Amino acid sequence: MKKTVLSILILSIVINSYATDILKTTPENLGDDTLTYTYEEHYYDGIGESRLNISKTDDGYFIEWRGITDRTMLYTDDKFNTKSMKMIDDDTELDVERAGNELIVVGFDEGKKIDKTLKIDSEYWYQLMPAQLSDFVKTDTKQTEFSMFDPYNIQVMDMKVEKKGVERIEIGGMEVEAVKMNMRIQGLLSLFWKSELWYSTKSRLQVKYEGVNVIPKLYNAVIELKSADLSVSQ
Repeated sequence: MKKTVLSILILSIVINSYATDILKTTPENLGDDTLTYTYEEHYYDGIGESRLNISKTDDGYFIEWRGITDRTMLYTDDKFNTKSMKMIDDDTELDVERAGNELIVVGFDEGKKIDKTLKIDSEYWYQLMPAQLSDFVKTDTKQTEFSMFDPYNIQVMDMKVEKKGVERIEIGGMEVEAVKMNMRIQGLLSLFWKSELWYSTKSRLQVKYEGVNVIPKLYNAVIELKSADLSVSQ
């Protein structure tokens, strides 16, 4: 029994040490690897898991979010600014591509054909917050503004995120130093759309989220990092 307990303890230490090392991995240091963050998500219908995959491309990143009901894939530049997006769920499949100050949206939503062109004002188009604020985390800039595409209402939302300071929080039994941020939608709905986000100061990726989520419908969510892993990209 003592040997078993000791073995479990040693294994736990090894796993935590491995996870801690991965939490120091920043996207630009990935090389040929894919970084996977698995999150535990408390949503309107219970608790589930979502996964974030990040890998490098020749001119930026491929970022994939495998949510409880949806899948979103992005190609970005090396500053995490979105160039194109594909979003899939049970009854929606949309391809979105940026062309200057426009988003070209084609596909199907609830069985209806979609072919729209939307205006986008911001220089920055961010869609997957767990990864795309990475560059902002490392700067001294206190706030930034960006646009986000809402796939369920086929519209562009203007957002603002503001740093609130550095905290030490517990994630999966480990203490993590994190930059806390507040995110709001701009305009009249700002009083109703509020979210808090925490990003590791080491990896600059999101480790915790509390606030509004819109997929697959509007609800309050709590999303927290559960595990991290590195694998060789295929």
